[in-house]
Amino acid sequence: MSVTIAETAWRFPNDATPLGSARYYALRFAPATHRDALALLVLWHARLRAIPGAVSEARIGAAKLDWWREEIERCASGAPTHPLGAPLAALIAEQALPLEPFIEVIAHQDARLAAPCPPHFAALAAHAETDLGALFELLARCEGERSPESLREARALGAYCRLIAGIRDGGWWWRRGQLDFISADLLPNDPERLPERLPTLLATTAARAEQLRAETQRGTCRARSVRIRARLARVLTAELAASDYAVVDQRIALPPLRKLWHAWREQRR
Repeated sequence: MSVTIAETAWRFPNDATPLGSARYYALRFAPATHRDALALLVLWHARLRAIPGAVSEARIGAAKLDWWREEIERCASGAPTHPLGAPLAALIAEQALPLEPFIEVIAHQDARLAAPCPPHFAALAAHAETDLGALFELLARCEGERSPESLREARALGAYCRLIAGIRDGGWWWRRGQLDFISADLLPNDPERLPERLPTLLATTAARAEQLRAETQRGTCRARSVRIRARLARVLTAELAASDYAVVDQRIALPPLRKLWHAWREQRR
């Protein structure tokens, strides 16, 4: 990049890619020349995703997201105002990144303000694709992916990773009244029964997510930042299944050394 992210606080590793996290290892084993650009996108996404949970009123969150829509347009025109905007503008110009995935991410957070519960799995997967799917498209583009097939695969793997992350954090989200990690057709008629039914419902969602991954991951997308995240999500899914999806009162995570090993193995493929 002509304006190097390495000269700013947004370079790798940053607040969104802390040591020990899946995001850290996915970028640590990505090509060194791309790490700062990838870290910038991951950090931007993390900042946007934090907005719905950081505001007391939906209208405040909506106003913040509207501002970001305008900022992305300013980035594209070379006149950003946010500190993150300058490196984003440089990256968008250098990589010829489309604005649509950025706008999708913003729209996803807008939808979260309404605490949605998608009606069925297809809607749930589509909802997930507008979050990590859109981000993964940008990551893949930064690693040189351009074919429609590889970008579709990147988006599908992003949706898969968001679905698995939702399952992992299902108990946490349920306690906060957010149900966009599960489809409405699985919910019990009596809301009070949800905690006891949640493991079974999450197992069903995980099986559907795995079927989605199996149908869409063809090896076309070679972007390491995408492939490593997808592999770590698969390993996490196995851990969640081994616990019988007991996430109501706990958050299950992979140890950092295990993430490191799988990330290293994946980047050698």
